[in-house]
Amino acid sequence: MSTSTEVQTELNSLIESTLPTYDKLVDRNDPEDNPTILLDKGYATSFGPAVNNSDIICKGNTRIERSYSIILTNAYTPGVDPNYRENLERALVDDVDILIDAIECNPQLNGKSVNSTYSDDGGIEYLTIDGKQFILIILTVTVDYFQ
Repeated sequence: MSTSTEVQTELNSLIESTLPTYDKLVDRNDPEDNPTILLDKGYATSFGPAVNNSDIICKGNTRIERSYSIILTNAYTPGVDPNYRENLERALVDDVDILIDAIECNPQLNGKSVNSTYSDDGGIEYLTIDGKQFILIILTVTVDYFQ
């Protein structure tokens, strides 16, 4: 297993331990392919772009800085109550903040990286699939590691 995939495994473990009410999505790129589309809260991770971050190359070890995307979703039922949407958005943002704190408190990801940091997110987005609606946030985490 490469360090890139070990880092993804550590991120998944971190999400599962930090946000235990979230279930892993089968397909983060095409939500319609998820057989458990009725889940209330879901997460997924994926590989983003990478750059060579080596200041020196030593015996084949290359220092890589890679972005990983983390998606957090939450089921949404429109028209329930005037405060429902706002409370759901707040809860999702609270979960994002809890996850950011967990990443910042374990920047070496249990020895798999030199450093990891929260980079950014795209804010709240809405998605409708087969009449079911979701709110979601996609975070970017930058991880620096040796391959």
